[in-house]
Amino acid sequence: MSKLFINKNFDLGTEVLNIDKINSFAAQGEPVLEGGNVAVSKLQIGATMCFIKKYSYTPSFQFLGRRSYAFNEQHAYNCFTKMGIAHPQVVFCAEKRQFGRLSWSILATQAVEESQDMVKFLIQCEDQELRKRLFLQVAEMTALMYKSGFSHGGWRMRNILVNKDHELFCIDCPKGHFKKTPFGRSPNTDLLSIYRDFMQIASEEEQVLFVESYCQKTNRDANMWKKSIAQRCLQKYRRIKPLKQGQAMIFLEDLQQ
Repeated sequence: MSKLFINKNFDLGTEVLNIDKINSFAAQGEPVLEGGNVAVSKLQIGATMCFIKKYSYTPSFQFLGRRSYAFNEQHAYNCFTKMGIAHPQVVFCAEKRQFGRLSWSILATQAVEESQDMVKFLIQCEDQELRKRLFLQVAEMTALMYKSGFSHGGWRMRNILVNKDHELFCIDCPKGHFKKTPFGRSPNTDLLSIYRDFMQIASEEEQVLFVESYCQKTNRDANMWKKSIAQRCLQKYRRIKPLKQGQAMIFLEDLQQ
């Protein structure tokens, strides 16, 4: 059993119209990243430069009755569109199953031109006003997800792209979902996840600006969060890893000194 979605706004030719050929076609890309069961490559398809993400599995029933990561990320991008959060355009999405067991799934997205992830951008950026605008944009995006009841599941600065016009794009969301039960991820997971990066790369003023803006947009207690958010991050993650050379790991004991 196979499944294929093609965005009709892109002229892709005939190669991706056949589910039996799409796996080998996707393998033609230039490798960008590989780890675990996922590989990312870059490939020009017609006039469109794409990033192709392939998930490979030993056929199992783990995803029986569930979306594959590729189709779940496509669904997440559709949700972002409704929320007003910018993201790369999905070019095509495919999966292959054998008797219901998932073998592989592939997601191709249009490359965001002249962009880099937010970590790399902020390491180089010394424009204080621009930095403030970017942190306010992240606060807006985080608040929109919270108010919509959506959990990104990997809300980190490395998963936010900054383009040449300093617009932000949300990427890499294979585990995103709407929270429908009191179980599973806390509603604060995305807030704490992104803030742990800010603890390493944002000034104290920028951290306060982010928290105040987020709380204003979500009607939450800004004073409480400003006092407790760093401690909550360390209680959840135990340590905050460096994002650039020369930084030290941050531990809970560091806040208590």
